[in-house]
Amino acid sequence: MQRFHKRILQGRVYDEQWGVPFISSAMTLAWNTEAVGSGLESWQQLLEAPVRGNTMLYSLFYMSLYTFAAMKAAKERAVGKAGEMMMSDIDGVLRFARENKDAVKYWWPSTADAVNALSRRNVIAGNIHGNGLLARCVTRSRWPVLIPPVRADVQLFLVCRGYCPRSRSCARAH
Repeated sequence: MQRFHKRILQGRVYDEQWGVPFISSAMTLAWNTEAVGSGLESWQQLLEAPVRGNTMLYSLFYMSLYTFAAMKAAKERAVGKAGEMMMSDIDGVLRFARENKDAVKYWWPSTADAVNALSRRNVIAGNIHGNGLLARCVTRSRWPVLIPPVRADVQLFLVCRGYCPRSRSCARAH
């Protein structure tokens, strides 16, 4: 645990000794190259033609609400402030999401569904778990992806039952 970056350890899971956090995947901006030949460079472009109304976002809020925050930050020339907006202006982020919900055509329930939606051109672009595109990259598919310099990482955790790595008083260890 001493080798983990301090920001990874911030949060209730670790503080309350429920488990060990780890980063799973980066929230990634992906698009179909046939539909957007020039590519995408910013989350804000999900709000612009021809992508607007042909966008996919994850059906769970932890990733897609943050995507809306990233779009809002980019639109307001505040790139890198999405996390701060989520903490200090959640009402503004929610309002922005509500005002731009028409940009989203498909709320994907699983990474496989997102990959299929892009490959079948049911949508043009959207957010996706970065690890969901690995198979496409391995097969040298023509799918560009962008993991923005300012991105959201999905933080998961291993739940410990009866043992916490921070406690030496546990009855058993894994």
